[in-house]
Amino acid sequence: MKIIKRVCTLILSFMMLISLSNTAMAEENWESLLGTVVDGSVLTNEQESTGDALKVLRGYYLSDGSSYISNEGNNIVYISGSTSCHRTADELRVNIYLERLVNGDWETVTYQHHSEYNTYYAYNGFYILVAPGYFYRTVTAHVAIAGDTVESLTSKTDWLYIG
Repeated sequence: MKIIKRVCTLILSFMMLISLSNTAMAEENWESLLGTVVDGSVLTNEQESTGDALKVLRGYYLSDGSSYISNEGNNIVYISGSTSCHRTADELRVNIYLERLVNGDWETVTYQHHSEYNTYYAYNGFYILVAPGYFYRTVTAHVAIAGDTVESLTSKTDWLYIG
């Protein structure tokens, strides 16, 4: 019985040592990536980031749009987006996508589509619990619809590390 306890203790100690070294390697790995640009966004350890749509591409209706992400602590992020027009449109859309960087490629974690009608401004935002140990960003599609006219822009934030 004593031998079994010693073997179990030795195995558990070895497993803890391996998990601690993996954690240290993961932390070292993400820190070495800071400042890298992936798909047009910079990897940061900031607490928040805002991204604006290119205003050069604005149209007759669509003026601009923005994306926002903030690290609220305890693996919670707040993401939001807004769409603005020069004049009232029949429909304004704010389609927000939360993306996570996994092995150099991004994947969509969640998304939320939101529309406002007969207005020149639309906003959408929400809190979400995320898995720690990844970089996250918000990408927002901004769409204005007036009759047969459809105009769209995209904005994206920088990547925030949520540890």
